[in-house]
Amino acid sequence: MTAPLRVLVTGASGNIGQCAVDALKRAGATVITTSRSGINPEGREASDIKADLLEPTEREKLIAEANATHLLHLAWVTDRDNAWTTPENIRWLSASADLLKRFADHGGHRAVVAGTCAEYDWTDLPGTPIPESASINPQSRYGASKASLHAIGAGIGTSGGSAGDGLAPFQYAFGRIFHTYGAGEARGKLVPHIAASLAEGKTAKCGPGAFVRDYLDFRDVGAALSCLVHSEVEGAVNIGSGVGNSVDHIADTLISIAGGTGKVETGQLEQYSDAPVSLIADVTRLRDEVGFVPKISLSQGLTEAYAYWKNQSA
Repeated sequence: MTAPLRVLVTGASGNIGQCAVDALKRAGATVITTSRSGINPEGREASDIKADLLEPTEREKLIAEANATHLLHLAWVTDRDNAWTTPENIRWLSASADLLKRFADHGGHRAVVAGTCAEYDWTDLPGTPIPESASINPQSRYGASKASLHAIGAGIGTSGGSAGDGLAPFQYAFGRIFHTYGAGEARGKLVPHIAASLAEGKTAKCGPGAFVRDYLDFRDVGAALSCLVHSEVEGAVNIGSGVGNSVDHIADTLISIAGGTGKVETGQLEQYSDAPVSLIADVTRLRDEVGFVPKISLSQGLTEAYAYWKNQSA
């Protein structure tokens, strides 16, 4: 009988992290969580280990104390408003690379790290859906840092156990997450912005209605990452639904959920010339190799997101 996995999860207090922890536990894994404060949001268990991942000595202590067989690394920049440009991305790149090395040195078996669709070259997309083999040429500091971390992690995975490098052999996978949403999401994002505005009787203003994006509920993202942790699939794997929905469609759906009242004003494509019109994940690897298929429909997820913001405005 195979022993249950012992998984260290960083960033466990975030929306995706909480859902990933729940999914891992449902799958029978022993989960060790960590956060800088040691305190998780209301209604959640406190983190198992308090650690500041930006401090080398605390990273070493964390890896030793957790003694995990698997690592799910989700922690990153917490300044969401400036995540794409802040120099903190570089600090997190360095800290994350060191965390992976220490995990490998300690005999860790498998690491899964959260990546982003912003790693792809948005100026030269091969059409949609976007496969993992598409060109990598990030246009933001955030995307560049994630792409660099993937290259470092893949290098450790390839060289692990070779003579003289001091690294224990381990498997490595990188989940390139596309667009996410769900109840409790920060209001500045598309879905909560529209849902909250409609719940409050306000007009929501957002980007071009013709933009098509691949949205996946937090719970499905967490479940997909749990499946990736439990698998032996290596390299980059897109985390998405494989289905594109326009901003107009999302807005119309939320208006319908809100009872047909409310208004959403969308911008023009010319105002967003640097952004691709369509970003949809090719989920062939996720479906066929990892074995994951989303369970939460867009309609269900949007209904629950609207209900959350309606309750918040009551």
